[in-house]
Amino acid sequence: MTEAETSNEAPEFSLVLGGPLFEFFRRARLSGHTLEFAWRRVIVIAGVAWLPLLLLALIGGDAIGGSLRIPFLYDIEAQVRFLIALPILIVAEVIVHSRLVPMVRRFVERRLIVYEDMTKFHAASTIDANYLLVGGISDPRD
Repeated sequence: MTEAETSNEAPEFSLVLGGPLFEFFRRARLSGHTLEFAWRRVIVIAGVAWLPLLLLALIGGDAIGGSLRIPFLYDIEAQVRFLIALPILIVAEVIVHSRLVPMVRRFVERRLIVYEDMTKFHAASTIDANYLLVGGISDPRD
């Protein structure tokens, strides 16, 4: 048991920092060490999601007219999904991270976690977010 596991300091906790996708974003210069460059991610991810659909619709002749009841560019639902909702979710990642880190710190500061359970709290806060998001998979460190 390390001193950090038994100390009364709050562990560093994040659902978004770390993991293969975060490392990919860092290498592609779409993110910094602490989720900087959100607008770069918004533009690139929305573009990667929307532009291939536009190109396929243009190639198929269904972008403005064609055999479809609602052509791609007139389909407001698709445009909102890829050009508004997706960027909002990407920006929300930064907001959630900035609010979650101080919240975990408050658990320790306000002594909601008793000293005897501090080791369990540190262990729970270091579990990879991938294990939290995929149901039924337990932490391999158990």
